Order: sequence, then C-alpha cells, then structure tokens
Amino acid sequence: MSQIALLSQVPAATLPATSVATLPAKRHFDAGDSSEWYTPAEYIEAARAAMGGIDLDPASCEFANQVVAAARYFDRATDGLGQQWRGRVWLNPPYSDHKGQAARWAAKLLHEYKSGRVSQAVLLVNLSTAYQPMLQEVAKVALVCMVDRRIRFYTPEGSKRRSPTQANVIYYLGERRQAFTEHFRRFGVVLARCED
Repeated sequence: MSQIALLSQVPAATLPATSVATLPAKRHFDAGDSSEWYTPAEYIEAARAAMGGIDLDPASCEFANQVVAAARYFDRATDGLGQQWRGRVWLNPPYSDHKGQAARWAAKLLHEYKSGRVSQAVLLVNLSTAYQPMLQEVAKVALVCMVDRRIRFYTPEGSKRRSPTQANVIYYLGERRQAFTEHFRRFGVVLARCED
C-alpha cells in the first residue's frame, strides 16, 4: 500500500483544549530584525498547491507577501496574535525574539483551527525541543513533514542566509491530507499519528 493511501485512511483527530489566554501576555514581535527569515518560494508554492490557495499569513510583512501572495496578511503593526484568523493559513512564525515565541503561534493556530475559523494550515518551524510540548499538541491533529535538509531562508535584503543552524519541520492541519502528502514528500518523509 502506498504512503498516500495509508495517510488518507487516518481520520482527523479532535483538537485538544488549548487556550491562548493561558500564555503570558506579550506582543508578537520585539524590536529588531531577528525574526525576519523569509521562506523560499518552493515551500510556499507546495503549501498553496496542497491547500488550494493561501488566504492568510498572520506573521508577515509586505516584502514576504510578495512571495506568499496571501489574500491577507498581518504585519508587526497589526499583530497577528491579537487577530482572528480565517481560511487557509500559511505560518512561518517568528521564533527568535524570545523563548517560547513559536509555541505561542502554534497555540494560536490550534485555537483558530479548533474554532473552525481556520480550515487548513501549513506551519513551518525549527525542529526544536524548546517548544516541543506545544508542537506535540499540533502533531496530534496534523500531518508532519520531517524536512530532510536545513532550509536556507532569505534575509530582508533578498540573499540566502548562511548555513542554517537547525533542522525544520512542517505541519499540516486540515482535510486535504493526500494533497499535502503529494506536494511535501519531495521535502522529506510525511508522517501521521497512529491511532491507539
């Protein structure tokens, strides 16, 4: 049986109870440009194809949206953590401004998905134990692409960053599991949670 056939038989799990309100209050960006790591187009195009489009990038800017081409995006001024999200979401959150930042974005994504406002989402983060508990919650309801290379992100100036220091993982939440598998298996193995 093919990998796609196996994954298509895995039912979507029920989201765990997650509350953004339980997280410490902090605006989503601190001053500085340490979170400005722009995703290469090949990953965004795969997300667009898997989801059938991108309605929202909640952690973006005008420069990044030239590639993401989301119908709507939130930037530093509009603070995506404080907004409601809707539709198909692409999320490469900031995670270097302070400890736990990516976990806050993952919690917000789960909250919006559970509410039904987000129908699908692709979340790209570092493979890091610093926010592992929250990403374990995401993995309970998502497909997981273990990227087989370190992604070379772009700088605000448009050049590729030097050797990335961490591996990456990409999560998919939604019902188009087979489409995600088809479009992301070229980046690494796609895993689904086994039901007990």
